[in-house]
Amino acid sequence: MSETRGPVEVTTLGRGDYRRAKSPVILRGGARHWPAFKRWTPELLAHLGKGLPVRVTYGNAEQGTTHLQTLNLDEYIGRCFRASVSDRAEWSKTRMPYVHELRMKGPLQSLQTDVCLGEILRWCDVVLETALWIGPGGTVTGLHYDHPDNVVGQIVGSKRFTFFHPDDSPYLYPSQKYDMGSTIAQVDALSPDTAKYPRFSNARPYSVVMNSGDIMYTPSGWWHQVESLEPSITVANFFAQPAQARKMMKVVAGRMAHELRVFRWGDCTCHKGSKGIASPFPAEGN
Repeated sequence: MSETRGPVEVTTLGRGDYRRAKSPVILRGGARHWPAFKRWTPELLAHLGKGLPVRVTYGNAEQGTTHLQTLNLDEYIGRCFRASVSDRAEWSKTRMPYVHELRMKGPLQSLQTDVCLGEILRWCDVVLETALWIGPGGTVTGLHYDHPDNVVGQIVGSKRFTFFHPDDSPYLYPSQKYDMGSTIAQVDALSPDTAKYPRFSNARPYSVVMNSGDIMYTPSGWWHQVESLEPSITVANFFAQPAQARKMMKVVAGRMAHELRVFRWGDCTCHKGSKGIASPFPAEGN
């Protein structure tokens, strides 16, 4: 398989083919045999996460100001998946609530055995982290690339991925905003300000829709922005190859320095920005 500029669709797994392609690969229906696909529902996650505090991000934290709130997972899921028409109309893209990178620990740890990575592990090496993305339709993960490789399983709902080749990096205006394990772009690929970022017009996007039951492999360095087309549950698995060991050590060191407030503190996706916004979840009874 020669190197390609855009995502490749396949029906079987093969380590050599994936590595030689050096591009995103989507395996249609690849997660349909997972227990996660068969049994994960909003109701199950709400039951397991009852009383579990989680971080909710509003809008596009990668290209916008970071707005955060803490809610219990069961409350968040109930309001997202059973939101009224008026609630959904009120949620603009700047207010869309999203739980992302929720680690499967504590009451959620049992879910890890529902993700069958046996075949995938034949062509990926060390699993660094497995995490959940949960939210209503319209949520956005802003344009970025991950330092490790990752494999995403779409369990519920569908998402649109917009990819850019690593060679397009100069046109995407890499940002200094801190996001652990990734590099963020300044430009919003879904709503680009071409007057402010004129080189963006030279970048070539590739769009692909992940449906429920699909698997997506994204190599390190490939830029992508993700939009949920409907209420969704997604599981992401981040992997490292031996050649990436030094890079991963830098990621861990950067995280420690950030938490000590000596590295990119005050401009990040993981701590609240200088200005808050009204919660899209008003208190019950209001």
